[in-house]
Amino acid sequence: MAVFGNDYCIDFDKDNKIVGVKRLQAEVTPIEYQNDNKEYNAIHIHTKYAGDAMTVTDVFTLLMHWKYSNWETHMVVSKDYLSVLHLRS
Repeated sequence: MAVFGNDYCIDFDKDNKIVGVKRLQAEVTPIEYQNDNKEYNAIHIHTKYAGDAMTVTDVFTLLMHWKYSNWETHMVVSKDYLSVLHLRS
């Protein structure tokens, strides 16, 4: 299972003190995947609170799971945009 969301961007100063925190996605979206030899496509939705495009942590989560998920493509849909990441070539 890959879990998207509930992620933050935390900024630090040169002394490693937190100077800013921004929530990237408030929602938590778990997506189960199959461990077989078929290739799949996956999709999740960003509401207005998650932003319009795929986040850095979305990409990180996908790269962590792509070998196990058999996902060929992952899409993120928002009100105005569609982000697509091709995981296999």
